[in-house]
Amino acid sequence: TGWIWLTDAHSGRFYGAVARELPPFLREPVRMTGHTCWCLKAFRAGRLTAGNIDVMECSRLRAAIATPAETHGLRYHASIPLYFGDRPLGIMNVAAPAWRKLTARELDLLSTIASQVGVAIERARLAGESVHVARAEERARLAREIHDTLAQKLTAIGLHIETAMDGLRRGDGAEGSLRKALDLSRTALDEARGSIRQLRSTTAPPLVEALEKLAHAFAAETGIRVDVRAAAAPALSQRDEEEILRIAGEALANVRKH
Repeated sequence: TGWIWLTDAHSGRFYGAVARELPPFLREPVRMTGHTCWCLKAFRAGRLTAGNIDVMECSRLRAAIATPAETHGLRYHASIPLYFGDRPLGIMNVAAPAWRKLTARELDLLSTIASQVGVAIERARLAGESVHVARAEERARLAREIHDTLAQKLTAIGLHIETAMDGLRRGDGAEGSLRKALDLSRTALDEARGSIRQLRSTTAPPLVEALEKLAHAFAAETGIRVDVRAAAAPALSQRDEEEILRIAGEALANVRKH
């Protein structure tokens, strides 16, 4: 059996990222909420090393002594910190099938596995950051585009209005120049609205990212893991994404309530 705590990059809170074959006692959300325990405290302080934790040391398991049937005999689990270089990522907890203490060799093996897990987590984080960088560059491009387009159109509008004013002073017709200025202003307004819509869509976090943040926060607060599956998410308007996120939030609120 095993479970992994990770720290949310945005809030710094621990959330249950994944679990496997937990005994009934630890499946109860109240046992796995993000409240602190010895392992989490030691990890935050930089003092956690790969080692065995017995049921009396683990605040999540201490109460299980009174209900052994609910733990299926679980007496120990090993806690292994997850790092990438000096970056703390979380904790991997593992128990052997016979619920015994793990040997030093097994702990060394788990530490090696933990280093690979840390690499995978960091790669996923960097992939997410590259998306953020791409979005920032797109926002900058759109901002330049809005600026350049509006500047050109407004300059042209000003020239047409000046031509119309000269025509009025001379007694010539000004309607043609004013018509051109009006057409340009409408075109500039449409282009500006389109660019602003794109800018807004790149400013707001993508729906999948927003749902993952919501899931991590919910898991940290309740101990209930939320699995976000959003492969090939379709392109939606910002309003639709906001509505979906609101629906997801209400659904999780109902889960918390009941």
